Amino acid sequence: MSKFIGPLTQSTINAIVLELKKKSNKDKISKSIITPLLTEFVAYTYPYLFIFTLVQITIIVLLIYIITKLRKTQ
Repeated sequence: MSKFIGPLTQSTINAIVLELKKKSNKDKISKSIITPLLTEFVAYTYPYLFIFTLVQITIIVLLIYIITKLRKTQ
C-alpha cells in the first residue's frame, strides 16, 4: 500500500510544481491571489503601523531629551 502512495504522491507534487513554474500560472496567482491579499493587509494594518511608528519616534525623542537633561545636571 505504501509503495503505491509514495510514487503517486511524488508524481502529483511534481505535476503541481511544473504547473506553478509556468509564467502564465505565476501571473494568474500573482494578480488573483497575492496582490489582493497584500493590498488588503496593507490597508488594514497601515493605521496601526503609522501609530506604532509615531510612538517609537516619540520614545526616541523623549529618551534623547532625558539623556541631555541628565548630562547637564551632572
